[in-house]
Amino acid sequence: MDEVVENVQSLMNLSREKIVIHVKGKELDVVIRDALKTAAMTLIEFYDYSLNDIDKITGSSSDSFIVLLPVKFIINRTLLSEKEFDSNYIHNVYVSYSKSNELSKKGLNNFYLVDGNERGYATGNNTAKVSKKVMGLFLSLLHYSGSITLPYNYNFPTVNVKPTISLKPSKSANRIYNISPSSKKVGICAPFATELIKKLRSVGLLNKNISSLLVSSLSNSARVRLSNQGAKLVLVLG
Repeated sequence: MDEVVENVQSLMNLSREKIVIHVKGKELDVVIRDALKTAAMTLIEFYDYSLNDIDKITGSSSDSFIVLLPVKFIINRTLLSEKEFDSNYIHNVYVSYSKSNELSKKGLNNFYLVDGNERGYATGNNTAKVSKKVMGLFLSLLHYSGSITLPYNYNFPTVNVKPTISLKPSKSANRIYNISPSSKKVGICAPFATELIKKLRSVGLLNKNISSLLVSSLSNSARVRLSNQGAKLVLVLG
């Protein structure tokens, strides 16, 4: 359990890799369940769908509702589990989320609390492709609730929108856009993120609406570095 440290006194996290946990026992179980549900609801809002749309998932290659698979798993399986969530659960999610390669079947099963073989709830390639962002949302929600402090190496969740996903126009406050000439990445900003973190993340936006002359004079790569590293530094302060 190297990635988790229990600390109920200081909110600061000086580690690059380890999560600091500030609550335990039944309270931790409650905040984990709240974070899972909020992560699922945030994903629905992000894509401009509704909870009823999870019944429309077909699993085909052209299925536009496939992005809601994590919601289906969380609502219909994970949150119905009688398991008491603990620091081990957070540890397993963070380990899976931090890996650069595709999520493993074991990692998905541990996150959703399924065996991975049930019809309609099999943790195959489709599930792996769409699950990482909801893991990232879940972890950030725990952080913003004050239950954990994420480490510096935590990466904010993003979605590569073009050309794989057609995203409808939205006024969702949970979208942060990073646009480059070759692709469009949309960052998912979890509810309850501090205004400072939102501001820092928006510094990396490649648009013409940056009011600060200092920031607008920076190169695109410098703005992205300032955005990512600045937000991470604020994050580890708790």
